[in-house]
Amino acid sequence: MTKYQNIIQRCLQEQYKRIDELLTLVPDGIDLGKDKTASEAAVAVLSIEEEWIIDPVLREQLTMLHIDE
Repeated sequence: MTKYQNIIQRCLQEQYKRIDELLTLVPDGIDLGKDKTASEAAVAVLSIEEEWIIDPVLREQLTMLHIDE
């Protein structure tokens, strides 16, 4: 593995860890309109995913954030 592959792998691991931490702030059944912390965490997760998965259709299929509407 090249130096740059190691860097990319580490970045992806850190981003995944960050998403995992943020998701703890967005429990199932939460009303994002009433919980500012959960809402901000959800926006952060979606923003990270948008940086890494450019295709919106694919991103919607792969998102780690599942919100009941």
